Amino acid sequence: MQIESIEIEKLVFDPSNARKHGIKNIDAIKGSLAKFGQQKPVVIDDKNIILAGNGTVAAAKELGWKSINAVHSNLISEVQKTAFAIADNRTAELADWDEGVLTQHLLSLQAEDFDLGDIGFDDLDLKKILGDGDESLPENIEAGKPEWLIVIECDDESHQGSLFDELQQRGEKCKIM
Repeated sequence: MQIESIEIEKLVFDPSNARKHGIKNIDAIKGSLAKFGQQKPVVIDDKNIILAGNGTVAAAKELGWKSINAVHSNLISEVQKTAFAIADNRTAELADWDEGVLTQHLLSLQAEDFDLGDIGFDDLDLKKILGDGDESLPENIEAGKPEWLIVIECDDESHQGSLFDELQQRGEKCKIM
């Protein structure tokens, strides 16, 4: 696989791309590109049609980039190209977050004054993940959905982290709030 820099104007968005990129998605990609640069190439075919990375190219274009790193796919048949493009999006979609680890990372980034909007988390997302700081019960309990809940008060952040790690290692579903 050889990475090359190619002018964005020479690239063709896949006209049959099944994945749609809304404003929030493009803004998150733009934030990531602006903060970290391009960390992985887009995939194009021999006609410069984008097989993977349509959102990345759209975001780079909005940022005013003139070129982007790309790799040429060696897939020849249109069936394989279409299947690869779908697989590239679907496999990411099937992944789940480890909510506890994600929460710890987001809290750490917040403590360093990192703008979480640059990696795609707006205030509503953060409220869902991190909570809003009130002491009320989670919505699914208030709505009458059964759930067993234990609240453990820790001495400090270190105690909270070690207890959380211990529970995660035991296979318990838990999150830091």
